[in-house]
Amino acid sequence: MPNHRTPRIVALALALLSSTAVCAAVPTAAQGDTGLTQQELDIWNDPGFRQRFVESYIARSDVEPKPASQEEVDAINRTLELMRADDLEGALEAAVAARDNPEADMSALMDFLAANIQLNIAMNLKGPDEDASEQQRERYTIARNKYLADAAAGYRSATAKHAKYLRAWSNLAIVYLRLEDYKGARDAFVKVIALGGAGADTYGLLGFCHTALGDHLPAESAYRMANLMQPEKEEWERRLVQSFLMQKRYHEVVAMTGTMIEDDPENADLWLMQANAYIGMEQPGKAAENYEILDGLGKSTAQTMNMLANIYTNQGLYDVAVDRYAKALELADEDGRRAMLPQLLTSARVLSSHGESSRPATRALIRQINESFKEVLSEKDQTMLLRLQARIALAEGADDEQAKILEEVVNIDPIDGEALLLLGQHYARLQEWDRAINFYERAANIEGYEADAKVYHADALVKSDRAAQAVPLLRQAQEIKPRESVQQYLEAVERMK
Repeated sequence: MPNHRTPRIVALALALLSSTAVCAAVPTAAQGDTGLTQQELDIWNDPGFRQRFVESYIARSDVEPKPASQEEVDAINRTLELMRADDLEGALEAAVAARDNPEADMSALMDFLAANIQLNIAMNLKGPDEDASEQQRERYTIARNKYLADAAAGYRSATAKHAKYLRAWSNLAIVYLRLEDYKGARDAFVKVIALGGAGADTYGLLGFCHTALGDHLPAESAYRMANLMQPEKEEWERRLVQSFLMQKRYHEVVAMTGTMIEDDPENADLWLMQANAYIGMEQPGKAAENYEILDGLGKSTAQTMNMLANIYTNQGLYDVAVDRYAKALELADEDGRRAMLPQLLTSARVLSSHGESSRPATRALIRQINESFKEVLSEKDQTMLLRLQARIALAEGADDEQAKILEEVVNIDPIDGEALLLLGQHYARLQEWDRAINFYERAANIEGYEADAKVYHADALVKSDRAAQAVPLLRQAQEIKPRESVQQYLEAVERMK
C-alpha cells in the first residue's frame, strides 16, 4: 500500500485529544494536491466545516455506540497509537483486522474508526499534476474512489449496527458527495437532520444534493435554512438564487442579485445569473448590458461573449456582433473553439439573410471562420460558406466573383445542384449558351433539381433561337413537377415553333 503520511486528523479520535488541539492539526487542502473541485475545496477549507469535522470524533452518549468489550477497547487503543505515529496505513490494517475478526466482539465503533481512516487517506491522496498523463489521472481516481467506497461501506455497517449513530451518518453523507452519489448523500443528510445534527453546512449540502438531482423546490427550502442559520455566508444566498433561476422565477433572481451586486459589484457569478434571468424574461438588451459589464471587469468567457454576439445579431448590430464573435474565439480553448463552430456557421447564415446592411459583417464573419477553422471545416461547411459568399457577390452585382466562388463549390462537390444551376444562370446572363446548358444538364442528373434544371435549359434554348428543342424539356419538367407557370411557358413556346 502506498505511503499516505498526513498530520493527525483522525488521530485524535474518540476524544483522546481536545477538539481545539485537533483542529489545529487539520490540514487545509489545495486543489493541485488533492484533485478536489473548487467547490469541494471551499467546503473542506471552511474553518467552520473543519471544526465540525474534528468535533465528529467527540463522543455523544445519546447517539454513540459503546465498546462491546475490553478487546475492542484494546483494538481502538492500538489503532490510535499507530495514528499518533502518523502511520495511517498501519492504523487502517489494525482497524480492519480487528473489525473483521469473526471471533472478536466489536461494536459499530470499529466500523466507524476504519471508515474514518479510509476517508482521510482518500482526502489526502496527492492528486495528479497539471501535466499528468491520462493514465496517471485514471490511476489516481481509481485509488481515491476505492478508499471512498470502502469508507462508505464501513459507515453503512456502523449505521446498520447502531441506527442513531449520528457521526457515521454525517460522514457517510460526505463520502457519498465525494463519490457523486447525490441520492445517497441526500438521504444521509436527511437522517442527520432527523437525529438532531442539523447545521448550516448540513442544510446547504442537502440543498446541493437536491440541485444535482433536479429537485429545485426542496433545494430552495434547504438553502433558505442554511442562509437562516448562517446569514453571513454569501454562498448560501447565492445557491438560493440559483434555485430560483432553475425554477424560472426570473423576477426574484433579478431582485436578489441586484441587492447582492450592490455589496459585491465585481462578483462575476452574480452578473451572469442576472443576465440569465434577463434572457429568461426576454429582455436581451439588459442581458447584453450585464455581459458588457463582465467584459469590463475582465471576466468574460467564450460563452458569455458568444451570447453577447448573438444578441447583437438579433438587434441588427452586425459589425459589433462580429467583433464579439472574434473575442469569443480568442477566449475559447481548443475544445471550446470547436464547439463554437456550429453556432458560428448558423450565425453566418442568419447574418447573410439580413440583406445589404449585413453584407460587410457577413464577409468578416466568414473570413474569421475560414481562418480559425480551415483545418477542420468539412466539405459541407466549406460549401455552405462559399454559397453565402456567392449570394453576397450576386447581390452586389459581382458576377465574375460569384462565378469564381461557385466553381470552387463545384470543385469541392461536383453534384451540388444549387451551385450548378447558379453557374448556368451566370453564363446565361453572359449569353454563353452552350456553357450555361452544360451546367443545366449536369444539374438535371441530380435528384431534387431535375425539373428546375430542365426549365432553365429550355429557357436557354428558346433565347438562343432553338425553341423546338425546348418543348420536350418543358414537358419532362411538367411530368416531374407540375406547375402552372411552366405550363403557360410551354404553351407559349409551342406557339413559337
